[in-house]
Order: sequence, then C-alpha cells, then structure tokens
Amino acid sequence: MRLNDNRTSYFGYKAIQLFKNNSKNKQSIFKDWEKLKHNITFIHPQSEKHHLRVVGGFQFSSHKSDDEWREFGLNHFVLPEVLISTDNNGTFLTYTVKRESFTVEALNDLMDLFNNISDIDADEQIGVITRNEDIYKDDWRQLVVEAIESINNEEKIVLARRRLIKFDKDISIPYILKQAYSKEKNSYIFLLESQDSIFFSQTPEQLIKVNNKILSTKAVAGTIKRSQDEDEDTKNVEAFLKDNKNLTEHRFVVDSILHDIKPYITELHYDKTPKILKNDHLYHLYTEIKAPLKDDSYISLIDHLHPTPALGGYPKEFA
Repeated sequence: MRLNDNRTSYFGYKAIQLFKNNSKNKQSIFKDWEKLKHNITFIHPQSEKHHLRVVGGFQFSSHKSDDEWREFGLNHFVLPEVLISTDNNGTFLTYTVKRESFTVEALNDLMDLFNNISDIDADEQIGVITRNEDIYKDDWRQLVVEAIESINNEEKIVLARRRLIKFDKDISIPYILKQAYSKEKNSYIFLLESQDSIFFSQTPEQLIKVNNKILSTKAVAGTIKRSQDEDEDTKNVEAFLKDNKNLTEHRFVVDSILHDIKPYITELHYDKTPKILKNDHLYHLYTEIKAPLKDDSYISLIDHLHPTPALGGYPKEFA
C-alpha cells in the first residue's frame, strides 16, 4: 500500500494471522484483533515504526458475494508476518512470529531471502486482450430502465457497469503497480492478495484517519479532467469552483459525512467552501473535516460511515 504523499508505503509478506468472516458487523474483525494484541509481546513497544498493523478491507454491500469476491469474504484483514514500512526517515522491517516458532536461524533465513531477491521485471507488458465485454447485461438493461424513470422524475442516479477483460497471458502485477506509481502520484494505491485472487485499486480518497482522538476525513466529490494547456487549465479550475452541478454533488457528500459522524464527535471543524485536490490527470473538489472524538473506540464509526455517497450513492438507503 502506498499513501497519497507518494513517500509512505507498507508491504506485507505472508500472513501470521487471518481475520476473515461474513458478519454484517464490521466491529467483529477488530474485536478479534484486540483480543490477539493482548497476547503479543512487543520487542520495541515505544517505537511507532514497529507498531503492528492489520491490513485488509470490507465489502460495500452485505449481500452475498459474487464468485470473484468469495476469496475475500465480506470482511478480510491480515496481520503480516513481515511488514516493511518506508517513509522519509528510512525503511523499517517488523517481524511477527509465534513465540514457540521463533529461532535466530529462521530470522537469518528471512533476512537472506530479502537480501537476495532479484530485481523484478516491471517493464514486462501485460499481454494482448483476448476478451473484453460487459457482464450481467440483463441486470444492466434493467438498471438503465430504472435510471430513465428516475431522470423523468427529476432525480439523479449514477450507474456503473462491470467488465470482464481477459489477456493472453498472466497479468504482470509489477507492471501495473509501476504504471500506477508513475501516473498518479497523489493517490492511495493498495493491493490485497488472497489465494488466487488479487484486489487492486487506486483512489484519491481516505475514509478516516484518527490520531490522538482527532478524527480527520475528506469529502471528495466533483471531478474534471486536467488540461495540458496551463492557461486553459487555470480557466477550467475557476469555472469548476463555480459550477453548480459539481458544487451540489459535493455538498451532498459533505452533508452526509457530517450527519454520519455527528453522534461520535464533540465539535466540528471544516471549511464551508471546497478546495481543489490535484491529481496528475484530474481535479477533484474536496473538503477536509476534523473533529474530536467522544470515545477512544471508533470502529462503529467506520461501520456507519462506509461507504460515503461519493462511493456508494446518495441517499444511502436507496443507493
């Protein structure tokens, strides 16, 4: 995973513990994690660089998973056996192992493994597309019919379709990551592997961040393409900040987030006017929101907030 500062990244190797279930309650995963943490001895307890991290994700919907998502379940997190963390201060390796399994020889073997890894060929092309088609076409046609009815009722609806793309050879993950790293430097990039399935994504959005009981989140909604012409780009941004359609969409997302976090906070701090979030190819409207939390636990907030309207639609109950 790479954060949107284009400097901080985390790489997990193997899983010492898997937290996976199909519970609709997202808190269940973190309750299991809290139980495990009580039985873990930290060699460097004061070193933030070596704090343990679980990585994974939740599915949007609590409906039954399609085949391609079944490997992950509704909730899927792992505690890496090896976590490599990189930031401005350097690169740090955290090794997590069961006490009865630890040996100096095993640790040395692990270090030898990383020291002797050969360079990965990230220039290998991903191959030729042999199949490229929409799937679930009947469902898509029905959605279009419903969308037309909504538009006729002066309602707004956003549709998304799914595509199946096949190549003539195995897809080169290093190549895809290299392209993602080089083309969008201000976005979050993550990749999660489970058995034979890989989930990869790139996004400008971060759901929440909590530091010293201060909640930080961003409403990101409203998008235009960037222009290679500097003068035209400047004019587009000025018009973008005044565009009623994008401002209205953005306000929907801001209001929804404020409503969702209200039960968990003591006060609110946010700008009434959105700012510009710059990516390499796109501009987004964003509003940064900060708020002190009432309690130390914020897992139920994740359950309540995810997904935001920018991701899952608005109003949530109909999305």
